[in-house]
Amino acid sequence: MNKPSLREIQQAFASSIFGDGGAASNLLETHERRFNVYRASVLENYRQALSSIFPVTSRLVGEQFFSQAATQFAHKNESTSGDLNQYGDAFPSFLEAYRPARDLVYLPDVARLEWLWHETFHATDPQPLDLETLATVNPADYGRLILDLQAGYRSLHTPYPVDRIWQVNQPQHADPELVHLDSEPRWLVIYRFDFEVRIASVSPGMHSLTEALAEKRQLSDATDDALAAEPELDVGTAVQWLTGEQIISGFTLADASPSGNTADNTGNSGEKHPE
Repeated sequence: MNKPSLREIQQAFASSIFGDGGAASNLLETHERRFNVYRASVLENYRQALSSIFPVTSRLVGEQFFSQAATQFAHKNESTSGDLNQYGDAFPSFLEAYRPARDLVYLPDVARLEWLWHETFHATDPQPLDLETLATVNPADYGRLILDLQAGYRSLHTPYPVDRIWQVNQPQHADPELVHLDSEPRWLVIYRFDFEVRIASVSPGMHSLTEALAEKRQLSDATDDALAAEPELDVGTAVQWLTGEQIISGFTLADASPSGNTADNTGNSGEKHPE
C-alpha cells in the first residue's frame, strides 16, 4: 500500500473532524480516543463562537437545545476563515430547516437580527456627513445626490417583532416580558452611532429610502421608491434623521467624478468605506 501524501492526510483529517472520524483514524493510524478529543475541542470552539454571536437565540431555546443545533450546524458548515467572528452567517437559514425548531417561526429572524448586529458591531467606525460641503451643492442638483451610507448599515424586514424580542432578552432588561407575535411587521435599520450599535424600527417608506440609497441610487430615484411605499412620508425629515444618526456618511453627485476631494463631488474628504 502506498504511503499517503501530506495533502491526503490533511484532507482526511479535516473531513473527519466534521464526519465520523474514521478516515483520519485509519489513515493516520491515530488512537481513536485522541482524535475524538481533538475533534470535540474543534466543535466546542464552533459552538462557543455561535453562542457568543447568538446569545438571545440561545436564551430563547435553552442551552441544551442551542448546543445540539450548533453542533449539527458545525458538522455541515466548516469555517472558511481563521477568524471565528466571521463564522455563523448561514446559521439563521439553518434554523429555518432545523426540524426541532419548526414551531419557533420567529427564531430564524431573531438569529438574523443578531448576525446583523454582530456585523455592524465589527464594521468600520462611521464618519459624520460633512454638512458644510453638502451646503455648497446647488438645490437644483439635489436629485442627483448619491448618499453614501455608513459601513455598518444593515436592514431587516420581518413579520415578527424580533427587535422587541431581542430587547427584552438583554442582560440589563430586568423583567422579561411576553412579546405578542401578532403585532405589526417590522422594517428594521441596524447601524453604528459612535461606538453603539442601534436597532431602529422605521416605516416602510423610510426602509425603501435607505435600501435605495444603499444600492447607490440617486436621491430622486430613492425618493420615488420611498413615496411609492409610503405616500405620506416626509423625505426631507427622513434624510435629516439619517444624517443625524450618522447613517449617511458622505455623498457624490451623479455624472461627477467620485475620486476627487472637491466640494462639488464628495462629502467625506475622498474617504470611502466598504459597504
